[in-house]
Amino acid sequence: MADLTAAAQASGTSIERAAQNIPATLREATGGPSGFDDALRRPALVCDIDGILTFASEAMATALNARYGTHYRAETMPHQIQNVIPDIQGVWLRSEYGRGDLYANMAPNLDAVRTVG
Repeated sequence: MADLTAAAQASGTSIERAAQNIPATLREATGGPSGFDDALRRPALVCDIDGILTFASEAMATALNARYGTHYRAETMPHQIQNVIPDIQGVWLRSEYGRGDLYANMAPNLDAVRTVG
């Protein structure tokens, strides 16, 4: 549990969301379904509106938390996060978009890529 908590905190996500990723990870690692992945059988809707199939909210939360010592969580961040955070953070985040490092370090959402691709 300590490892799960640490991983969730480092990525700026909740422990619940990190735990939800465990069955999918195990299924990927073993090459097939497991007995406890009922949640994964629920329908999911994936829509690619901008050509970026990554964990963008997690990347933005992690970047802001690292830079400003904040405690943003990916699942509570709106799509236009720069409109609801303090101005100085919004300016910094927009400058990060322009550098490309933020995009280069985003983890791909492989389930979404497989679904859309």
